[in-house]
Amino acid sequence: MLAWTSDGQGLGGEVFEPNGAPRATVILLHAMMADRRSFRGQDGLPGVLAADGFRVWVADFRGRGRSPAVSFQYDDLVRYDVPALVRAARELGGPVAIVGHSLGAHVALAAAPEALADAYLLLAGNVWMPQLDASRRRRLLRSITMRAFLAASSGGVFPARALRIGPVDEPRAYVEDLARFWREDRWASRAGIDYLAGLAHIDVPVLSIAGRGDLLMAHTVGARAFAAHLPRAEFRIAGKESGLSIDVGHMGLVTDRVSRPVWMEASRWLRQVL
Repeated sequence: MLAWTSDGQGLGGEVFEPNGAPRATVILLHAMMADRRSFRGQDGLPGVLAADGFRVWVADFRGRGRSPAVSFQYDDLVRYDVPALVRAARELGGPVAIVGHSLGAHVALAAAPEALADAYLLLAGNVWMPQLDASRRRRLLRSITMRAFLAASSGGVFPARALRIGPVDEPRAYVEDLARFWREDRWASRAGIDYLAGLAHIDVPVLSIAGRGDLLMAHTVGARAFAAHLPRAEFRIAGKESGLSIDVGHMGLVTDRVSRPVWMEASRWLRQVL
C-alpha cells in the first residue's frame, strides 16, 4: 500500500524509483473511469520522471486498481485519498508534487487546503461548469452527456466497462456529484465548501497543459479559464502548434506515445520549480 486514509481505506499503486537519491516525490493521479495503468508505467510519464531523478508514486484512487473496491462520493477523494497520499509522501522527506490527469487534477486542487503539495502539474485539468465555457454548443453537448451519464447509472454504477469507454465503473453517488457541479454551476462539496474559491489560495507553482484535440472533456477554453483561478498557474496547449505530430486528445495526453515531448516538458518544469 502507498497510504492508508483516515477513514481506513488502503490506497495502492506502483512506485518507480530513480537511480540515486530522489530529488522529490511525484504523485500521479489518474482520470475517472481509469486507474494507474493509464499512465503506461515505465513506458510512459512515470518512466520519464523516474529517469529524471524523481521518486514516482502512481496511485489508484479508492475503488479501483490496487485499492480495495468500495463505493464513494467525490468528496471522499478530496477529504481522504489525496491527503493520505500527500501525508505519506511527506514522511519520506523532500518536496512533494502532484501530477493529476483530468479527475486527478481537480481532486488534487480541491484537497489543497488540507494537503498542499509544493507544485501541481495539471494534464487536461478542468471541471464541467457552465461559467468556465461560454460556447453554447459545448454547453449543450455537456448537458446531454451529463444526462446520459446519470441515466446510465440508474443501476447503481456507471457501466464504463460494459460500454467499452473505460476499464473502471463509477458509483452513482460520484456521478451525482459531477452532475450537481454542472447543474448548479458550482464546484463545491456536499457540505458547501467552495472548491473553486479555494483555488485563489494555492500559492505554489502550477502548470496546466491541455490537448488541442480535446474537443469536449477538457477543451482548451475551459481548461484555460479553470487555470486562471490559480494565482501562479502557467497554461500551455499540446498539439501541432507545440511540435507534436497530432493535436492530442483527452486521454492521449497520458496514453499516447506521441505525447512523450509533453511528458519531457513536464519533467523539465518540475525540475525547475522543485
